[in-house]
Amino acid sequence: MKVPGIYQIQSKIKPNRIYIGSAVNITNRWRVHICQLRKNKHHSIKLQRHYNKYGIEDLEFSILLLCNKKELIINEQNYLNKIKCYFNISKVAGNTLGIKYRIGSCIKLIGNKNGCGNKGIPKSELHKNNLRKAHLGKKLTKEHKEKMSKSAKLRWQKIKKNSVHE
Repeated sequence: MKVPGIYQIQSKIKPNRIYIGSAVNITNRWRVHICQLRKNKHHSIKLQRHYNKYGIEDLEFSILLLCNKKELIINEQNYLNKIKCYFNISKVAGNTLGIKYRIGSCIKLIGNKNGCGNKGIPKSELHKNNLRKAHLGKKLTKEHKEKMSKSAKLRWQKIKKNSVHE
């Protein structure tokens, strides 16, 4: 059963170190946190480093408030305003504004915008022309279009499923 609400991850050794989050399914979100920490891929570098040093035994998970989906972000923000959250990257609920990224991450985020290709490196005019020639006159079959559509829908469902606030 999905239980929406606000949760907290707190260190037992250093109780002033806290992470506040919200989720539509708190139980599932806790599993995602554990999985990311074990894989050394958690979005909060401070929480990841703490986990690497002290282990999962030091982290205590608790539910602060049960609420409906519509109130999640508002209630999370109220807790973020009240409590000093050492582990939280963003101090704004449901928003990544104010997060400072490393230069490598910025390049990855740029992706294919503004004529940039692989890792943000601009393509030469010769490269662009060769790509145009390679794709010129290509006709996709109905089957191929359906496969592409199905693949895109599956990717979108996967992204929605792994979303922080779902």
